Amino acid sequence: MAVGNARPVRRIKLYPAFESHQELGDILNRLAWALGGLSPEDLEILLTVENGLAQEIRDWCSLSVPESCHNFLATSNLGEFCRVTQAGQVDLGVSQGQWVGLESPVRLQPGDSVQLHHYCPGDPQLVEGGNEIVIQWNIERSGGAPLANALLFDPHYRHDTEACSVASLGSRMAGRVEMRRLREESRQRYQRLVESAASRATAALFLTGPSLEAALEGDLPGNRFSIICNSLVKNSAFLERIQPDLLVFLDPAYHFGVSRYAAEFRRCAVAALHNYPQCTCLVPEAYLPLARAFLGAELQERLIGMPINSRGRFNLPSPQAFFARHTGNVLTQLMLPVGLALANQAWLVGADGRRPQDPGFWVHSGTVQMGNLMASLYAAHPSLARDEDVPGYYARHCRRVERLLCFASERFGKQVRSLTPSFIPALARRFSPASPGALNDV
Repeated sequence: MAVGNARPVRRIKLYPAFESHQELGDILNRLAWALGGLSPEDLEILLTVENGLAQEIRDWCSLSVPESCHNFLATSNLGEFCRVTQAGQVDLGVSQGQWVGLESPVRLQPGDSVQLHHYCPGDPQLVEGGNEIVIQWNIERSGGAPLANALLFDPHYRHDTEACSVASLGSRMAGRVEMRRLREESRQRYQRLVESAASRATAALFLTGPSLEAALEGDLPGNRFSIICNSLVKNSAFLERIQPDLLVFLDPAYHFGVSRYAAEFRRCAVAALHNYPQCTCLVPEAYLPLARAFLGAELQERLIGMPINSRGRFNLPSPQAFFARHTGNVLTQLMLPVGLALANQAWLVGADGRRPQDPGFWVHSGTVQMGNLMASLYAAHPSLARDEDVPGYYARHCRRVERLLCFASERFGKQVRSLTPSFIPALARRFSPASPGALNDV
């Protein structure tokens, strides 16, 4: 669960060389977002360009970005930290200092990891445990495979690799001392969350399936701790009905990405947190620095970063065992583990699952989905649609739901009930619709 370099990162090297304004604008826009407003005075961003591009760069903020992406570069001070070279290794950037190259460059091959004292354009390296990061943004033009230790910003590489790299850059740059401080801060906030939920009989988990709408017209559990997720923040009428206590989201592309879809989601999430001051926000720890940046100072006091274990058993997080098991799904990674940690029973609403004929992973309630912006998501992250394995993902998801519910029941005596129909087998067996008035007596 260690997050971050041993020391804070103060140098970023972009590889390979840029050949056009379009490439440069796209990647620098992703970098501007990933830095989340973090601009240490001694930060250096080193990049190389070809075809005389360096002489043409006059205004970093005016570089064009893809239409599918929100323009973070326009309001960024990223250009203050960039130094550019091309053939001849002439320092043309605005930062002070000299960029020294090697007289006899060492050509690296995919998978190589070396330690060099100076940087030569076209020859990336990462000092392991040091204070610099190499970002490899085009794998096809740099040997066809990832370089060891490089952070991958190539939107055409495998599935959500680029989105994960962008979303976690802040935690990698912060350094381990700062990330340990943020973890302890989050653990203390989680302790307060546990204490505040102690008197609640039920954790009510609200998801985004089509059955959500009808369920919200009926009775909801009384004395409940309400957990919402993802794009439910779009529907203000639903939020008013639910009165959320906890908002969770975790997807690196949908929620922490550069697309106009993700930017609109974050706008809705910030508005929801402002409108419901009792609501805490919980995200994966690796994305915590970025979440802190876009939520702002006022909302940071209600933000928790949950450490995520990539292996091992499930866990119902406590202040003493403060972590969750990675599953890649908001229900099994955060909602159910946290909900069942806070209460002895969890009631689910809108966890519909997937019918075989459903497009994509599953159908969402139209009132909580930003369908008009979905195209921007897939255009900004083209590898998502290309590499999606919907049947495989759903089969794994169903198995994890089953295992998690058995773990919580057998180990801790927790009970789970679905108040709405579900195609997820473990929830279908636990379907028990609420009768009018019955839930308020819980």
